[in-house]
Amino acid sequence: MFEALTVLTVVYVPGEPARVISFRPAKRSEREAYHEGSKMTSAKNHKPSAASARGSSKSDWARIRREAAEGIEPAQDEDSPDATALIREAIAKRRVGRPVGSNKESTTIRFDSDVLNAFRSAGPGWQSRMNAALRDWLKKHSPV
Repeated sequence: MFEALTVLTVVYVPGEPARVISFRPAKRSEREAYHEGSKMTSAKNHKPSAASARGSSKSDWARIRREAAEGIEPAQDEDSPDATALIREAIAKRRVGRPVGSNKESTTIRFDSDVLNAFRSAGPGWQSRMNAALRDWLKKHSPV
């Protein structure tokens, strides 16, 4: 499950590297569409629109190119707040590895390839099934 659903806006100008211009939390309608399975992505990988061709496009491409070359980040606005701090905070909280309190221990062991393949061929969870089989064997063969 996602902690946060976000919207990423990328500008790609042919011959230049792609540039992220907005990264913001998704609006309610966007979250609902995502969870309903709708695909709200859009991309323009074709010739400029008629407005852009006429020169009436509201995008100031010269400014965008100049600021990108100078390393200036886009200004924050209410429609696309900077989520960098939120993302970094979420990453810092994320833990890697086994859950706290787990009694599992990492080890290296060699098995015959046919035994290992038999467990793996049953799909995800093969290590847990192998652990259960070994535990079952221990119950039947443990010293008194």
